[in-house]
Amino acid sequence: MISKCANSRCDTSFRRLSEGRLFGFELRSPSHPCKDVPNGVYERGAERATVHFWLCGPCADAMTLSFNPREGVTMQPRPRV
Repeated sequence: MISKCANSRCDTSFRRLSEGRLFGFELRSPSHPCKDVPNGVYERGAERATVHFWLCGPCADAMTLSFNPREGVTMQPRPRV
């Protein structure tokens, strides 16, 4: 369950899906524990699972998220358009 912004420097609590940006990352054959992924994902033994992270509005305006099974979720500056 998402409880706060994925930015470790931000304490904004998740309240509404309409505020900020939700990210979903698919794991295929999740079998080895990974940083930022709840243990329950591995215990289910599913072939695929989706993990979700949320950035609050101000953080989502400046940053985006990526996910790597070895490193977990990481933030990068959002590309300027």
